[in-house]
Amino acid sequence: MADELTRLAGRWQQLPLDQALSYAGHLRTIAQELFHAVAGRDGSLVDDTRGTVDGGTEPCTSTGPGAIVPDLGAAAALDQLRVAVFDATQLADPALDARVAESLTELRRGIRVGRSAYPA
Repeated sequence: MADELTRLAGRWQQLPLDQALSYAGHLRTIAQELFHAVAGRDGSLVDDTRGTVDGGTEPCTSTGPGAIVPDLGAAAALDQLRVAVFDATQLADPALDARVAESLTELRRGIRVGRSAYPA
């Protein structure tokens, strides 16, 4: 999985800004799906009823059911995905790992420098 993430990063770094902007939402979508999977399995400290982390005042913006990975721009989208992949791999769930690897492969194959395979 690390190799696929490295290959994806290499392709991402070659993208012109306009293409990176059009693909960034796809990276955030996959990151969000992974954060949902992690939050449902790891006993995370997210209090979804209050929308805060660990019952405090810090808003929950990246984990837990219903949370949204914030749009921090194309430059941060890959890093957001890396964090989500890291969190998912910490669960040591072979089925989830296979799903993550498949998602990364599909995403990398969908990113074409010079043209868009995904609708905006």
